[in-house]
Amino acid sequence: MVSRSKPDPEGYLLGAKEIGLSADDCVVVEDSLQGLRAGKAAGAKVIGIATTLSRKEIEADADIVFDSISDVTTEILRNI
Repeated sequence: MVSRSKPDPEGYLLGAKEIGLSADDCVVVEDSLQGLRAGKAAGAKVIGIATTLSRKEIEADADIVFDSISDVTTEILRNI
């Protein structure tokens, strides 16, 4: 459904539109630089997961970084 891949924000913008939200009301959870950058470019809040890359490599492109997806709780998602 998209013609441009990450780091272009098209996929996230379309996803937000499809669920009836603006991207700034969404949270992107990513472990790649392309995905983190696409989320930021879309205007979403961005959670980086330091699995594929180190915290240091992704922290500049994320609002918050966790070591594992299991560290991301519903409480964190509500408050980001």
